[in-house]
Amino acid sequence: MLFRSYERGDLDSARGYMNQLMRAVQPNAEALWLAIRIERRLGDAAAAASYAQRLRKNFPDSREARALSAGQFE
Repeated sequence: MLFRSYERGDLDSARGYMNQLMRAVQPNAEALWLAIRIERRLGDAAAAASYAQRLRKNFPDSREARALSAGQFE
């Protein structure tokens, strides 16, 4: 549901699903990357930066962290 909401452009729903996921489990690099992309598209720079910091700290060698560093958001 989360990724489908994002793909459909239903960003408010995607954000809601992401918030539920973040409360339930420790997110992996893929989830943090999606959270960054959702927040960027919603225009919440502070939330995107917070997720980006977590991605860089917890998964510095991940494909997602490399994409973040390269500015390849889509």
